[in-house]
Order: sequence, then C-alpha cells, then structure tokens
Amino acid sequence: MRSRAAQKRWVAVRKLIDAHAPRRPEREREIAAANNRYFLSATTWNYYRLYFGFSPDKAIECAQTAQRQAVDALGPPRKARGLGATPGSA
Repeated sequence: MRSRAAQKRWVAVRKLIDAHAPRRPEREREIAAANNRYFLSATTWNYYRLYFGFSPDKAIECAQTAQRQAVDALGPPRKARGLGATPGSA
C-alpha cells in the first residue's frame, strides 16, 4: 500500500501535468503523469544504478531527461478548429 506522502507526491505530479497541458486529452495527461511518477520511483533508480551501472548523477540525469521528454511530448495545447473550418483552410 502506498504511503500517504507518496500519494501526495503522485497527486502533485498529476496537477503539474494538468496545469502544463490543460487542453490535452485526459488520456495523454494521465499517461504523462504515470510516466513521470515511474521515473520518480525507487524502481527506476535501482534499474539505472544496478542494471546499467550508472553513477548517482547519471541516474538523476536520466530520470530528469525522461520526465522532461514526457512533458515536452504534450507540447503546447492544440488549437481547436473553428466551426465550419475545413482542413487546409486558413
């Protein structure tokens, strides 16, 4: 069972994702938050350190890079097309 502190961290991660990309579909934000939570977990730390043999600094850099990529993948919010707009029209 998750600790109360861990649960608060996971909620905070989701709020950050939601604030970054509020117009992205729910599913995309949910996946981005889950990926970020994973890269904050001890499992990831152990994998980088034990299986890849990375130094603590390199393990941190890897996790930070993965988090940044997950957030960047959301990109800026998509603009909604106006009513009656057709693809390719400006």
